[in-house]
Amino acid sequence: MVFPCNEIQKTAWEVLRNLDHALTLREDDSLLPPILDVYEKQELKMAIL
Repeated sequence: MVFPCNEIQKTAWEVLRNLDHALTLREDDSLLPPILDVYEKQELKMAIL
């Protein structure tokens, strides 16, 4: 199978840009509630996926 390297980079970046500088936690992480509290107080936008 042959695929141009620049196309692979474009495809990979479409996925990875959503994680760039992202904080990723599990739902049962004990840090999640305090972090969400700070986000709400600072009126920061968040994406929960």
